[in-house]
Amino acid sequence: MSKKIFIMAGEPSGDLQGSFVIRELKKIIDEDIIISGMAGDLCKEQGVELICNSMSSMSFVGPWHALGKIPFLIKCWHIIKRKLLEFKPDLVFMIDSPAWNMRIGKVAKRAGFKTVYYFPPSAWYRDEKRAKSILSVSDYIIPVFAYNVETYKQFNLPYHYFGHPIVDVVNEKLSACTEDIVPKDKTAIAFLPGSRKQEIDSLMKIFIKTMKMLMNKRENLFFVIPASCDKNKSLIESYLKDDTIPYKVVTGGSYKAFKNARATVTASGTATLEAAVSRVPMTVVYRLAVPDYFLGKLLGIKVPFFAAPNLVLQRKIVPELLQDEVNPERLTEETLKLLDDTPERNQMLKDLDEVKKNLGELGTVKNIAKFISEIL
Repeated sequence: MSKKIFIMAGEPSGDLQGSFVIRELKKIIDEDIIISGMAGDLCKEQGVELICNSMSSMSFVGPWHALGKIPFLIKCWHIIKRKLLEFKPDLVFMIDSPAWNMRIGKVAKRAGFKTVYYFPPSAWYRDEKRAKSILSVSDYIIPVFAYNVETYKQFNLPYHYFGHPIVDVVNEKLSACTEDIVPKDKTAIAFLPGSRKQEIDSLMKIFIKTMKMLMNKRENLFFVIPASCDKNKSLIESYLKDDTIPYKVVTGGSYKAFKNARATVTASGTATLEAAVSRVPMTVVYRLAVPDYFLGKLLGIKVPFFAAPNLVLQRKIVPELLQDEVNPERLTEETLKLLDDTPERNQMLKDLDEVKKNLGELGTVKNIAKFISEIL
């Protein structure tokens, strides 16, 4: 009899990580696997039947941008819940996205389905109550950061740790990048505005001003801007009307950019770990909608760092710029430090090597897939 998996991946990074696990899982399990749920195009390529395409319709940052989508999100929630109960899966495979998965996990557990939480929310790791709440929706927890593991040990929570799959992903993706997209006499800088429309709208004007400022200070620069899909490529290119800026917008992930870049300015997210494993020095930026930012301050939300490389080592190794700090002058200043063989660049490269070592060895995805096959 075929095994059935219901997947919940509500972010581009979850879609990527889910696709890698599914691909390896199919190599291990001889019998057919039927997979359905909420994910994106990468999981669809691996044979997942999409109930909702989370990449095209559900990607947003913060509650302010979610307000206008509430009726649509409620409708999607009821569809997903109904499909889950009808599907009767052998396993519910949840990846990150706590806004969705902490809810769907409760439904699944009440219905008696096995649940795995892969990439449990790292932002909750310092709060014992929130950390323990993950266990209430998960039969199996698979954290990917060593600092999360220490929390689970401290709170006596069961977990299964294999390392971070980003090392496998970057190794494969970089090896596949054979296209030379940067002119030989140019120094490439990658600008990553994020995968969501509101991120791109928030950052592209600032990035363009930064590019112009950098060109005034250095010659022979070339800018590479990754787009997560064709729709985002068109949006990014709509901002790039200045013919004096030498650039290329690439699709298919950030790896083409990191393969060629001397440095990068990157919106906070999985791309910062991809840059770290690719050994590309970076400046990390994050801009929330003003209501979301002040709501966070009002609620007293505090995190020691928001850039993933800093979180991995639990110390500041890459610059983090938030809200008004994200301006052309500051971005130019930080980027120029990383173009030459400066002490800042050399120290950051050493720290990025430590990040990669901390994330684990090659083979993590295969080990996770093997573990899931044993659960099935």
